[in-house]
Amino acid sequence: MDAPSVSTSAEQNAPPEGGAEGSGSAPAGQGVARRGWGGVVAAAAATATAAAAAAEVTEERGASSLPPPPDFNAQSPARQPPVEISYENMRFLITHNPTNATLNKFTEELKKYGVTTLVRVCDATYDKAPVEKEGIHVLDWPFDDGAPPPNQIVEDWLNLLKTKFREEPGCCVAVHCVAGLGRAPVLVALALIECGMKYEDAVQFIRQKRRGAFNSKQLLYLEKYRPKMRLRFRDTNGHCCVQ
Repeated sequence: MDAPSVSTSAEQNAPPEGGAEGSGSAPAGQGVARRGWGGVVAAAAATATAAAAAAEVTEERGASSLPPPPDFNAQSPARQPPVEISYENMRFLITHNPTNATLNKFTEELKKYGVTTLVRVCDATYDKAPVEKEGIHVLDWPFDDGAPPPNQIVEDWLNLLKTKFREEPGCCVAVHCVAGLGRAPVLVALALIECGMKYEDAVQFIRQKRRGAFNSKQLLYLEKYRPKMRLRFRDTNGHCCVQ
């Protein structure tokens, strides 16, 4: 939001640049005083703008009972490395989106973790053909940045996991958004919740490895999410397994 244009009215009330009408020069110090008053007005306007922005952040943070991540709204522009999230017989790789220039390195990372399926939930920034050439199936399920996933994507995601982890034990499913801090961790959290984990525990479990994950809107979504335990049943050893 633009700062109020209070400096305009201040300039109108200030004496003319050349002093009194008809005089050739301003009295000594008059120009300095005008410039000093303008600086005070500008500083006040900047302070008001900053206070309004801080109030908006405070209001957003209050949307969930869980605190924001330690680096909320202050995340480093440097991309975090991929992290593996393992729970029971499920393995996930959360990462950021590559570009065509970094695609070879990205693909090698996927292969290192044994990824057989990659889900991208942001707009495509690279050609998926070289990835699929390496035997990694790429699925495009984009949804809005900073938002929770639509119901259909949640259904598709859970159905995918039931199939993959049942038919390919030990495989790893990778998921990425732009920075790997919002949309991708939300999907992994849903899987943990559907396997019986409480939402608070799922959030902290992921944040231990993915610093800065989740915004307040996504936390509120996870808090209100009601699982149907679609990824949970107990085997003879008492372990949680994908149905």
